[in-house]
Amino acid sequence: MSFIVACLFAYLIGSIPLSPTSKAFLPSDYSAFRTVRIRDLLNIFLLDMAKGAVAVLIAWMIAGIVAAHVAVIFVVLGEMCPCFPSRHPRNGWSVAAGALLVISPIFILISLGVYLLSLLITRTFVGSFFLAIIAFLLCLIFFAAQLYLWILVLSIAGMLTIHRPKWLRKGLRIRRWRK
Repeated sequence: MSFIVACLFAYLIGSIPLSPTSKAFLPSDYSAFRTVRIRDLLNIFLLDMAKGAVAVLIAWMIAGIVAAHVAVIFVVLGEMCPCFPSRHPRNGWSVAAGALLVISPIFILISLGVYLLSLLITRTFVGSFFLAIIAFLLCLIFFAAQLYLWILVLSIAGMLTIHRPKWLRKGLRIRRWRK
């Protein structure tokens, strides 16, 4: 029973909209870099990461490690398909990063380092993003021994790929302001 309560609680935490209702504040909308300060976007990203981490930690305390792994899926599902009304679609990338930070912190920190290093070198969001994913998968191949961690990562990757944002489908395009 505590397993089901932990998963439902993770879904409800994932459904809570933390970002403001303005379209410019959506972390999935990279045109926001032109209209909003980087500090504000970073705050929203960190809030979403904290939401994922808190949901997984609560599930871990309530029902154990297996429930925490399943709670990762439910918190991402709650972010992408919320039960509370939301004016803008959310993609779940930052919530998944926060939840996986609790489950496998070393893998996420290595991936974050690869992302930041490749962002400094290439200066492209999409290329750096895919290099970070490759780094995470390589860490998973060489260091992960648990089968349920593989199932967890592949199910989250499937959910996020099906519900991928528009900038990932078309590639990142920077438009100029028209007056």
